[in-house]
Amino acid sequence: MNARLAAVALAAVSGIAVAEPGMTPTSSTGEPEPAQFTEDGKLAPRTGLPIGYDAPDARLRDGEGEEVQLAELIEEAEGPVVLVFYRGGWCPYCTRHLAELQDALPELEELNATLLAISPESYDKLEVSEEKAESEFTLLSDATNEAAKAYNLIFDVDSDTESRYRNYGIDLDTWNATGEWKLPVPAVFVIDADGVIQWRHVDEDYRKRLAPKKLVEAVEKVARG
Repeated sequence: MNARLAAVALAAVSGIAVAEPGMTPTSSTGEPEPAQFTEDGKLAPRTGLPIGYDAPDARLRDGEGEEVQLAELIEEAEGPVVLVFYRGGWCPYCTRHLAELQDALPELEELNATLLAISPESYDKLEVSEEKAESEFTLLSDATNEAAKAYNLIFDVDSDTESRYRNYGIDLDTWNATGEWKLPVPAVFVIDADGVIQWRHVDEDYRKRLAPKKLVEAVEKVARG
């Protein structure tokens, strides 16, 4: 089997995307989904926080390993904050999405928006993601999964998927800061100046990422109030 076919096989069995020329992970309509609740009125796991909720605080680490507070970053922002949760630099869909967000950065900055991207990868891996996406916005390590838990996104990778990932050389033991096989559902939240979630995109299908154009439109609405 040649390398290309092997890569396609990897994508098929492990859920890891293979970057094709012209591949786009942004097939979502970008419309904000309603919150999901269980029958007893509790938030359904892995579905994110609803619009109207206060944005939770969390301890994160920057690329130098220094601890930062998410609440302080939101408070210090001059306009809306775009909070992006991604799985890690090992995921081509994630790095492609980060690269597309980089392309939209000038428009977001015109709206005084601050773009923050959070993943469970250790702080020393942030540079890998940054280089792959050629991103100029802030990447942060959710070193204890505190943010992913607070935003109702965290899940355990099942044993079959873990085994397949290991067979293909993807080891979250060394990639994730906690060494645990836990990941966030990819998500985007737009937070206003009062620290309230005003827009969201959450989809358990990791292939469906928010189109940058839709994000810019959402941020513009939030910025206008």
